Amino acid sequence: MVKHSEYELVFIAHPELEDEEEGVPALTAKVQEWIEAVGGEVALTDIWGRRRLAYPIRKQTEGTYVLVRASLPRQAIVELERDLKLSEHILRYLLVRAETPLPATPPAKMEPVTVPQPSVEPESEPEPESEPEPEPEPESEPEPEPEPESEPEPESEPELETESAEE
Repeated sequence: MVKHSEYELVFIAHPELEDEEEGVPALTAKVQEWIEAVGGEVALTDIWGRRRLAYPIRKQTEGTYVLVRASLPRQAIVELERDLKLSEHILRYLLVRAETPLPATPPAKMEPVTVPQPSVEPESEPEPESEPEPEPEPESEPEPEPEPESEPEPESEPELETESAEE
């Protein structure tokens, strides 16, 4: 039996594919076919979306990133990399052995959080003005107790110690 290892493949698809209908999903399906043709099994596919590249690749400044998590035999890596290099629609790819095994259940995708907007009520008759409510005072540290006042000492000239001439 051939031993399979977990691999992560990230590739950057040509930006013109996103403009075409089913462009990136079709390319992703083709990559999955290549993996299955060499005896592998795809566990996860995640399209990250279009991003700006750090530097131009084949005169392109943007591309669509795709992550594929798969289980492959080691001998199949060479053939898969050959297919990835020959594809004109893949600008770059990186295939690495995964450090952690894929969980049995895929992680749930995060749903966007919606912040409720205050509803705007139609203007009606102005309400009679009422006195504003007093604002609560902010909590602050308790003030230190004042020190008891002592009687002021009368000011006097300092006495100079003089040495006596007794010798």
